Amino acid sequence: MFLSLNNKSPFYQIVYFVNGKRTTVSTKKRILEEAEIELSKFQNPSSLPKEVTKPENSSQNRLSLAKFQTEYIDYVSPIKSRKYLESINLSFNQFISFCGNKNIEEINTLAIDKFITATFARTQRGAHQYYRTLKAAFNKAVQWDYISVNPFTKIKFPKLSKSYPAFITEDELLIIISSTPYQYLKDIFFVAFYTGLRLGELINMKWSWINFPQNHIVIKCSSDFLTKSKKDRIVPMAEKVRSILTNRFQSSQHNPDEFVFY
Repeated sequence: MFLSLNNKSPFYQIVYFVNGKRTTVSTKKRILEEAEIELSKFQNPSSLPKEVTKPENSSQNRLSLAKFQTEYIDYVSPIKSRKYLESINLSFNQFISFCGNKNIEEINTLAIDKFITATFARTQRGAHQYYRTLKAAFNKAVQWDYISVNPFTKIKFPKLSKSYPAFITEDELLIIISSTPYQYLKDIFFVAFYTGLRLGELINMKWSWINFPQNHIVIKCSSDFLTKSKKDRIVPMAEKVRSILTNRFQSSQHNPDEFVFY
């Protein structure tokens, strides 16, 4: 019995053998010292997890959807946004509510097909989100050797009805501005309209992003903010945007790490 770490999981695995068959159990610990503590507990028969002490053919030996949901969330939390984590939880919760907290090995194409069809009839966009999110999660389950094949890859998702993006005109923007009591919101609306920046990018914008001599804004990733693509990008400033940001800059303390709109 020993610890092992591979690229299929961020956690140390306890490796042991049952009737000559290699078996692994996750310690759910990323740090070696903590994993060694779990290993010492595991070696004590009185503290063995129930799923290990049960016979191999017991359903408790397998991983339930809810447990897999927790492990998957733990894995992606450091690299995904809060909004995406909420999407993962929602997708799992909807799926579990529909088909029950089954072991992931028991999930077949029939169960998925019924779930997608029922959800699609209620909300096409929601069904598509659940499908994409769960498919990605089950791809990771394959990489972690929990299952051999991802059943979601066998499902052909129904075609979504195409809709054009909604845009407002400059006249409509002015109507919104005239009904907005706070100046900082008016500035955010103007900059959003003329740059196309996302809300997260706007509220996280710092003075160090703005290059007045070059007349552009550099959307920068940092330890506490990531763009959707996880890459920096440059956005040109229209004259109205430059005027708004110049006025705000002149009334600020010129701290490069200060947020622009607060």
